[in-house]
Amino acid sequence: MILYEFKCAKCGNFDAFAQMGAEHIACPQCGAKSSRVLTVPRFHLDGTDPAYSTAWDQWANDHERSAARGWAKVKEHGSER
Repeated sequence: MILYEFKCAKCGNFDAFAQMGAEHIACPQCGAKSSRVLTVPRFHLDGTDPAYSTAWDQWANDHERSAARGWAKVKEHGSER
């Protein structure tokens, strides 16, 4: 079951759990046929680590360090091709 947003013509928008791909369900208030609304996925990245404010920051910092190590190896060994 997935949480989707639906719209009832009489009652307005509401969230409900439905089978994946469900296009219509009955409105929980009036029972009328309601259509699924296209929405942006809702999720939250936990940024509780004080060293990184978000998962993006962690990814960027990790890749910066990796690139720095790569450049250090190039400088150490020269451009051997």
